Amino acid sequence: MPNTNLEELRKKNIQRNRDLLKSLKLDQINDSLSRVTKPKIQNSGKASSARNKKPPQAPIRRSQRLNSTPEAKELHRVREEEIERDRLREKRVNELRQTKLIGNYSLFDILAEKSLGNLKYESRVLKIDPNFDESILENKTEDSDRKREDLDVLARLLELGGRYSAGDFYETIELVVSGNHQPLRDLRKEFNSLTLNKRFEPSKVKLVNQRITSILFHPAQDDRLVFAGDTNGTLGIWAVDSSNADDDIPVITTIKPHGRTISRITEMPSSPNRIVSVSYDGSARMMDIHKQTSIELFSVSDQDGETLGISDVNVHLSTPQSLVVSTLEGHLFQCDTRAPKTTITYLSLLRLHDKKIGGFSINPNREYQIATASLDRSFRIWDLRYISQRNSYSDIDDKLKSPHLYGSYSSRLSVSNVDWNSSNRLVCNGYDDQINIFDLSGDHHYYRDINQWGKSYVPVFEGSPKKTTGNIRSVNSIHHNCQSGRWVSILKARWQMRPADSFQKFVIANMKRSFDIYSQHGELIANLKAPEMTAVPAVVSFHPSQNWIIGGTSSGKVFLWE
Repeated sequence: MPNTNLEELRKKNIQRNRDLLKSLKLDQINDSLSRVTKPKIQNSGKASSARNKKPPQAPIRRSQRLNSTPEAKELHRVREEEIERDRLREKRVNELRQTKLIGNYSLFDILAEKSLGNLKYESRVLKIDPNFDESILENKTEDSDRKREDLDVLARLLELGGRYSAGDFYETIELVVSGNHQPLRDLRKEFNSLTLNKRFEPSKVKLVNQRITSILFHPAQDDRLVFAGDTNGTLGIWAVDSSNADDDIPVITTIKPHGRTISRITEMPSSPNRIVSVSYDGSARMMDIHKQTSIELFSVSDQDGETLGISDVNVHLSTPQSLVVSTLEGHLFQCDTRAPKTTITYLSLLRLHDKKIGGFSINPNREYQIATASLDRSFRIWDLRYISQRNSYSDIDDKLKSPHLYGSYSSRLSVSNVDWNSSNRLVCNGYDDQINIFDLSGDHHYYRDINQWGKSYVPVFEGSPKKTTGNIRSVNSIHHNCQSGRWVSILKARWQMRPADSFQKFVIANMKRSFDIYSQHGELIANLKAPEMTAVPAVVSFHPSQNWIIGGTSSGKVFLWE
């Protein structure tokens, strides 16, 4: 009976709800909305076919119970260990690629890949743990054709190296004395007749893979060689006048003598076959083209054993076996290339600046006088004959000695480089967008000839106090955009070392993708540009004696004007 009453109540509730919904007239509202709504556009066949596509298959569900078995756990552990081991291997290899090479190698062993810049035969060179799995090293195996091609290029370099001797460079090694200079207008005419190398398309002359940071135009005049170093420690060598099976392809080979940026390349004046390179990895290496070897000369570290990066190196003609080297921390030291490989001790370093020495130069007429340019916004001139801790102007208490300071020039911003020519003119430039020329030849009333300065001399102006700060003044200042930015190497003005025409001149890259050539008096001789120069040739060099110019870009390509 109670069930019957409940059923009646349920039916009454249903009827009451129906009456309530009917009173709200929802059916009429729904009909009006249907009339306002636009008819639905039919989907295309493509859309319908897309709808018919099967959804992506979901991951297969696996039994958690089965995964908990000892066998599954062991398999998972082994996989995790392999992943971690591979990660550590890759990390180790990357670290090794950025460290300096230890020991001596043949050029074939340190050949580099043109695409990546890594060593082709890393297992031969990198100091790897005996248990290390070498399978991770790239290009461990090389096909016979590639090896034959590498050997052919090295054989061509060997042939060129056999043609060089010190006697071939007698006229250029001998310092050029002042003579009858060519009229400036004739020199401008000569430079205006120069053109880009027509033998190869500029886009094909790519010496290295990364941004070029150093470049050398070898003094040879017939079988010309160009060397370029990059931020990866790779050294590219271009045999300019050599021919290949395909005449459209330049003869270029690359080696990897360093683990980090190659900051400078120079030749040994007494041995044209020998090329010295220095690097941020704290090492210097000498390549012998004739013997096809790369020899480690030295490495340098600080008091804590940390690597001191090398910023520049120079060789003086009167001491052709001695290297003068500067560091990224403001030090200077000398090294004899005839001595066996050595580690430079920290206390043997000289303190010249408290910050990076961007570049320095030696007086071609006096091997004991040097000029340095630094990040501390100064350019200084020193005498290496008088070295003492009392000469130090440093704020760093590291007990290092310093040479005698003749004087300095202060800039508004950092000074990138300084270069010294045989007429005792110096050129420096920096981020203040100025090229400054200094005359220390005695021709200008500011100073007497620097060749006559004593080891404790301090140049002064009339009526000015005797001081070594700001007592070096320029005789000419040229506005030049030196804001190279992050992706372009620092611009540095370079003299032609031994001009055959006896006309002193220097070259500097122009941020408008060209070269600017000036005389030692600041007169603009030429501006070399061409549509094919699609990048700034930031790193530049004259041929030591001939009016040829080479410039390297951030993409590893070079432009040769001849």
